Amino acid sequence: MTSEFQTALELVRFLDKTFPDSQTLIVGGAVRDTILGKPVHDVDLATNIPFEELTTVCELRDITKNTVNPQPVSIIVYNGIPFEIAAFRADSFGVEGRSNNEAVLVNCFRLDASRRDITINAIGMDGNQNFVDPEGGVSDLERRVIRAVGIPAFRFREDATRILRVFRFAARFGFTIDEDTFSTARANHWRLADPKQISQESIAKELFKAAESGPVLSRFISLLFEANLIQHVLPELAALEGFTHDPQWHPEGGATVIGHILECLNVSDSTDPVVNLALLFHDLGKAVTRGVKDNGHSNYHGHEEAGVPITEGIFERLRFPDLSAEDKDAILFAVRRHMLMHNLNDLARKTQVKLVHNPGWNVLKLVGIFDDVSRIDPDFQLVRKLEFIKEIEAVEEKVANIAPTADALRLKVKEFVDGHRVFNWFPETRANPKLLGPILERTAEFILDKLDQNERPNDQEIIDFIKDILNEIN
Repeated sequence: MTSEFQTALELVRFLDKTFPDSQTLIVGGAVRDTILGKPVHDVDLATNIPFEELTTVCELRDITKNTVNPQPVSIIVYNGIPFEIAAFRADSFGVEGRSNNEAVLVNCFRLDASRRDITINAIGMDGNQNFVDPEGGVSDLERRVIRAVGIPAFRFREDATRILRVFRFAARFGFTIDEDTFSTARANHWRLADPKQISQESIAKELFKAAESGPVLSRFISLLFEANLIQHVLPELAALEGFTHDPQWHPEGGATVIGHILECLNVSDSTDPVVNLALLFHDLGKAVTRGVKDNGHSNYHGHEEAGVPITEGIFERLRFPDLSAEDKDAILFAVRRHMLMHNLNDLARKTQVKLVHNPGWNVLKLVGIFDDVSRIDPDFQLVRKLEFIKEIEAVEEKVANIAPTADALRLKVKEFVDGHRVFNWFPETRANPKLLGPILERTAEFILDKLDQNERPNDQEIIDFIKDILNEIN
């Protein structure tokens, strides 16, 4: 038990003693994860003590959620540790859409629990570690079942995000989904396509949370396919149904494109959602590049470049508020360049340098590792992974010997050429300064090739090289 959880128990006992006619409980994920023996990260509380009375005994900071429809929540500080504490409340029963809910303060946890999404998230714990379980969540944890609280149709009508949460929690814990909950979620699939029922950002948040684990994201996507919900979440992935691989090169996942993507996620040990989302998106371009080989199997030439605008379209639609612009750039970089990882050692040094110096390199190399390892027999995956890591490290070392960073490389190239020298050598370029960028870029590659061969190009060699570039242009 963490010190935070222990302090929360002390706080509950203190409040019970101070307000003997009231009730305060630890609630939500902290209780669920404690029962499962999993690490507890955030401890939340719920109470029927009026907040104005709480302020007389503890520091309280209001963080009331949803100004249109207030959900009374505050931060309570006890022994220097902050906890989120909410008032017991009930929502409008069975209303259409979360935004139409009206929170009503109630005096017992039974009513508070009845508004929650699934039973395993509707368990309370008192200061003596006794469970308060009006919805049967403890039993469902023991049975390893995900079940909606009360009538599933009402829960999903109140908030369509709960449909996705059912599948995400089932994927996270490896639980089965209660038959009534599953069939009702499936029947309510249309809510995921209705912007009045669920926002695109809410869909993105569920994907992002699932992507904290590759295997969890794989199970989440598989469940969405099973329930025929995937077309409302990622139609770009649904478009790959029925697309196959040549089993000689892709025996994994039933030699299907979707099967390969899921296997990439299954072998991922990364907890970075950026990496796992890049894996999820890396082959989306195959939906628009399918060809046929002489042996009758499909090929997908150019799928990596074709996947870039598809992924950009996902970012535009879902927005992914939890991803920074840099995160999105790293994912797009991995989508565009992942095929280069299969022959990394054979690439020209200038190409290796561009890859390693790119800010998205760490994402790309993990995508490359998992993409490669997914194709290997499970008995040999660890061996192949270690081999691939050594190959990557060898390339990184060679690049570092030339210039450890992109800035260092620019400084090294400036020892030989810069815009001022190009203008002096070729005065005619002053009239067309747009030529300078391409000239410097290609000349930098020429210099890099020389340095890789332990040669230092002289001015005349550089001048002759630029002269050839200008002749091509003219």
